[in-house]
Amino acid sequence: MILYSLSALDWEIWNKRIDKTDERVVNNFVKGYFSLEKKIEPTKFENSDILGNSKVFYQNPHWSKIFSAKDQNSYYGYMNYPLVYSDNNYSDETSKYIFSIYDKKKNTIKHWFPTDDPELLAGEYYLCLDTFNEVIYQMARIRNHIPPWSREKRQIYLSKDEGKTWNKDEELTQIFNKYDFRSLEILDRNHALGYTKRWVKHKYKEYNVDQGIYYLLKNMQIVDSLKMPNDPVSNNGFAVNYQYGFSVENDTVFLGAWSHSKPNFQPIIVKTDGNWNFTSKKITRRYRNSDSDIEKDSIRDYQNFQLINNRELVFKNGSGTLKLNYEIDKKQNDVYIWENGKRIYLINYRNYYGASSLFSLLSFDGGTSWYIYPQELYEKNPHIFMEINEQNEILLYNLYKLYKAFYKFSPL
Repeated sequence: MILYSLSALDWEIWNKRIDKTDERVVNNFVKGYFSLEKKIEPTKFENSDILGNSKVFYQNPHWSKIFSAKDQNSYYGYMNYPLVYSDNNYSDETSKYIFSIYDKKKNTIKHWFPTDDPELLAGEYYLCLDTFNEVIYQMARIRNHIPPWSREKRQIYLSKDEGKTWNKDEELTQIFNKYDFRSLEILDRNHALGYTKRWVKHKYKEYNVDQGIYYLLKNMQIVDSLKMPNDPVSNNGFAVNYQYGFSVENDTVFLGAWSHSKPNFQPIIVKTDGNWNFTSKKITRRYRNSDSDIEKDSIRDYQNFQLINNRELVFKNGSGTLKLNYEIDKKQNDVYIWENGKRIYLINYRNYYGASSLFSLLSFDGGTSWYIYPQELYEKNPHIFMEINEQNEILLYNLYKLYKAFYKFSPL
């Protein structure tokens, strides 16, 4: 048997052939039916030169977390600036995470730094949204001078205006540092749940395990705690460490698996009469998305059609129906539905284990005629689907490569 390896040039030739083949396929679906205009608008930074004087090199900034603000033209979250090494590789472990605000209308990003010298920011970062009190908390780790031999401190900041201004929260900072919180979850207007873990000796064995500890806070003061066992079940000679979990179902929060035996003992925290209490619950198996969560005989009304049972479109102009081989759930997790006048766009972006089925179904006449655009409307990166503007352009924002893309389909 002879094994062949492709050189960089071979790969380049191969990729060009694939691109040409894709182009031919797309043209077969488009030519003579509709046209597509596409343009890219790179995002601008209002203070992009902040890291430009750093002694180390950062590139490929991208969004790690992003949330919608009250203002429809604004988003906020934190961006990742990976450190680039001499061999042109980078690691998220040495990244800098920076709180940022994105202005959709201007297509600009503005950073907020907790220190005048961003090079003093360490990699660890945490962002917590308190939707009950409309507050954002962020935890930043700041060095006292540039490494090596630098010391770090963690500082909690609080914002009441979606990240436009920040103030230090010294009280919460002391709690984070004293108990070494790894995360903070908000339970309601008055209660929160902190989490940490410690490396402790197994209760019976000669090895160490991670022991998780949950802390209940009321008005940001610790009032109770729950410590996970330090004797997890062994799996083929290896310790099965407790894994952090936080899953909300009504007034119950599931905190992860306590035991791998049958039945499992599930640690939970339950809200009763306005107070939260730790307890455990025996469960044989916990199912999610039960039958009660599935819509049956559902009808959803849209401008040009009704969606029956998440799969069938019945058009209001009397042109008939369109049956899909996939479901469109309420949250549009896999398919976007957009309408503008008589235009209907069904934009499918699901991806199964690397096998893409990304395509768009288009109608320009209220559902009488349909066309397929067989290619994704964006590179395979996380994105925000924004809107269709007055010019019938579809707007997408690429969270990784940081650009706004405009797509305009027009009938011939």
